[in-house]
Amino acid sequence: MTLKTSLLALLLAVATLASAKKLELPIEIIASQAEYIVVGEIVSVQASTYQFHVAKYVKGSGSSTVTVQQFEEWTCDVRYAKAAKGQRLVLFLQKHKGALELINGSSGELPILNNKVTLKNETYAYQYGKPFVPYSIPLPEFATGLKKFVRYFTIPTDPNARFSFAPRAIVQVGSTKEVKAFRATSKFAGWLYERITSRYIIAKA
Repeated sequence: MTLKTSLLALLLAVATLASAKKLELPIEIIASQAEYIVVGEIVSVQASTYQFHVAKYVKGSGSSTVTVQQFEEWTCDVRYAKAAKGQRLVLFLQKHKGALELINGSSGELPILNNKVTLKNETYAYQYGKPFVPYSIPLPEFATGLKKFVRYFTIPTDPNARFSFAPRAIVQVGSTKEVKAFRATSKFAGWLYERITSRYIIAKA
């Protein structure tokens, strides 16, 4: 094999890996896109689905038990553990062809461990030179913060968002008073407000 051929093979391999990397959607987009945000636990597991008992609807409403389609795992998106009865989760769901599917794979299926939810790709207070520590939020704080966020803000779906460099707009549907109260709800709500105001163009409905 010549040097040129070897370099070409290496470049193709790198390009393939780069194109295969999962596009991680941030929590605010997942929450906004979800038709349902639910808290509960798995009660039984089938080959490609599981039955989920809903203890609380954070967004939307429906049955106390729902069937959830498991996402297809691949190199860049592996479930934290094999689905099993008793696992407590926060799910971000949307309807697709009559089934309930997770939004953005594992990003839409967050485990509840020690009554906390961890955003594995986010940090609350990053300090230069220190290890990255994922942001863990107590479940009640997380659920309440998201419930108010989706009530007061919405992010329009952009089918070309992956290829667009233009800032995405977020629409404030809550009043100034309501948004101010939302910011003061908790540390998580304050963190969420700061990130959306720094990442998006805010428009009022």
